[in-house]
Amino acid sequence: MSFLGIEIARRSLQAHQRALTVTAHNIANINTPGYSRQAAVFQTTSPISYPSVGTPKPGQIGTGMMNTEIIRYRDVYLDRQVREAKSAIGYADGMETALQRVEAVIPEPSEFGIQAMLGSFFSAWHYLAQDPENPGSRAAVKGAAEMLANSFSMVHDSLTSVKVDLVGVEMDDPSEVDPQSLFAQQLRDINAIGKQISELNWESAYQRTAGTNPNDLMDRRDRLLEQLATLADVTVTVSSIDLNLVSVDVYGVQLVDGTQYREIGNGFVELEAEDARESLIGNTRGSLAATVAAAENIDGYLEMLETLMGSLADVVNDRLNAEFFVYGEGRLALNEEAMDALKQVTATQAWSVAQVREQRVVGDVHGDGQSTLDGYYRELVTGIGADLATTMRGRDNVQAILGQIELLRESVSGVNLDEELTRMMQYQYGYQAAARVVTMMDELLDTLINRMM
Repeated sequence: MSFLGIEIARRSLQAHQRALTVTAHNIANINTPGYSRQAAVFQTTSPISYPSVGTPKPGQIGTGMMNTEIIRYRDVYLDRQVREAKSAIGYADGMETALQRVEAVIPEPSEFGIQAMLGSFFSAWHYLAQDPENPGSRAAVKGAAEMLANSFSMVHDSLTSVKVDLVGVEMDDPSEVDPQSLFAQQLRDINAIGKQISELNWESAYQRTAGTNPNDLMDRRDRLLEQLATLADVTVTVSSIDLNLVSVDVYGVQLVDGTQYREIGNGFVELEAEDARESLIGNTRGSLAATVAAAENIDGYLEMLETLMGSLADVVNDRLNAEFFVYGEGRLALNEEAMDALKQVTATQAWSVAQVREQRVVGDVHGDGQSTLDGYYRELVTGIGADLATTMRGRDNVQAILGQIELLRESVSGVNLDEELTRMMQYQYGYQAAARVVTMMDELLDTLINRMM
């Protein structure tokens, strides 16, 4: 047993050196996003036992200590809350970006906006009613009508373009996804992240079978899960505790099952999973759902714009008893014979058109509609603004909640420099003490072996 003291000191040196290395790793990654604090776990090694019956020797002699594992500090409950919050923020950010593009193509209030042009259009008819034989007044009406019709058509085209950028063009086969659309790009991002998660699952399982904790790999996987959560509504379950594998569902469709990865593509749009599309459309988590929801909002805006254009064309044509405006497929234009029609306009007809501005004609050319043209257009514009404001308020609220959750998680998983320096000094003293034991045992053995001659 003469060399047992040296072995105990050696184990202590090795364990404290490894603990110092882990501490250095923590300090080095203090600013690394997603890094979780790690710690070396100390445990006594198995003692040497002596039978105590009939002998004065002690029952056990300790053999020192060792590192059993290197753990990471993580709270799965807080991780889930962070993913849920980031998923809600991803939805709000996606909606905000899309609605800001919508606002950009409807510049209101502005002297070049549709509301101002509606005013100019009806004012021109008012002046024509005062002097219907004046060629200048007729030309002013024609010019104002052309500008108004072009503005309506341009806004309609711009809104349609925003929708195409989001989800692509309308196709006969609903399973087809426009590869240039944002929706398709988001699907590709989801698939790429899912593939990386499955690969990390495989590598983590390999490390676990070798008897080690793949802490840095698990940090990378958790960070990917948070990135995925911003894109979609994610459900994460542990499929194997021993091997540390996770499974991931996206809007109810399985993306990752342990080391198996399943690409989500056109089948996702085709309702390959039961209620998948309904879950996506009604979901308020993830930017993918926001893309679909924003496209549906734009459909509503386009419908209102088309109702406005159709009502304007119908009521003006009815008052003039002629086809002054031509409307169809989202486009408003002057009839090629509009100028000839203007030459036949009487003061009564011109005044009748001028009075349309104050009448509820949207949906009914006889004046029993739901709103005036101006009022209906303001309803469209304020509706877009209200949708955007609601989205931004919701995002700000969730952002504040996320900040609090991340602070809680940082208190668990974050690296505190003061604490790490304290541990470094503690492990350093332990290492120095073990080194002193080695020196002392060497001196004892030197006396025993070389000086007892």
